[in-house]
Amino acid sequence: MGGQRFGLLRTVTQAISERYGVDNDIPWADLPEEQRDFFLYGTNGDRFQVAYRNRFGRRRNYTTAFEGIVKGLERRYRETESELVKEKIEEYMTLRPCPDCNGARLRPESRSVLVSAYRSTNSPRSRRTGRSSGSESSSCQNTTAASPT
Repeated sequence: MGGQRFGLLRTVTQAISERYGVDNDIPWADLPEEQRDFFLYGTNGDRFQVAYRNRFGRRRNYTTAFEGIVKGLERRYRETESELVKEKIEEYMTLRPCPDCNGARLRPESRSVLVSAYRSTNSPRSRRTGRSSGSESSSCQNTTAASPT
């Protein structure tokens, strides 16, 4: 099954290259960011034609959108119950604090609250327990738990 999956991925990436004019002879690092994003983050719902040969050697076509390698890995990581699959996907992930709240997981209104001259994210309680003294329901809307390395 794994060989079929990579064969399918190769077929889809070839179709993306044809649809968006990506030159497969250019090294990845030299591709424009916009072209790399088609592969990493998908086609944003834009559908394209994929041609392939089935196991009987017949040529087939279908139209699809591509979710992207990163989104696909994130989805598989969330949906799988297999620890082995999670460990394999984690090899491509790194923890990174949200750039907006710096990992505090609070909205701007909650981060601006002062309690006894401490910001809610720097209170003695939050340093001791690792939790903020702010409301748990006011978490930052822009947190990212993992990203590709």
